[in-house]
Amino acid sequence: MTARPSMADATEADTNFASNGASVKPMSSDVRALRNAVRNIDGLSQAGFSEIAAIARLALVCLGTPDGYRHLGNLAHALSAICGKANDIQNCINCEAEEVGCNYVNPNRRRRADAEQRFREELRADAERSVMARAAGVTA
Repeated sequence: MTARPSMADATEADTNFASNGASVKPMSSDVRALRNAVRNIDGLSQAGFSEIAAIARLALVCLGTPDGYRHLGNLAHALSAICGKANDIQNCINCEAEEVGCNYVNPNRRRRADAEQRFREELRADAERSVMARAAGVTA
């Protein structure tokens, strides 16, 4: 993965020109942050999705030949690489969006995560009560 430019690396001169070189109005720091996030997201998505597409194309070509079926382990590794790359890009894009307060939160996923956290807290509390009850029974 390539290094991402930080906000400190961006200068007013860098951000006051559109990508086609046309002059634009001076920007606030919020607009500059959003522009940088969008630029980073675009770069991440182009690089990552190009890699995913290339791996998928190679897997499809492999499946188009009888010899490809002799090496299903290679296909399994290719599919694992696709999953890994997709997860990496998803995380990187989410991080960029989160840095500027624009990340999407799936309400169903959030509700499930909250329910899991409450469940684990209840388990922990039950275990602590059990330990305390046993300790009280031993000292009584």
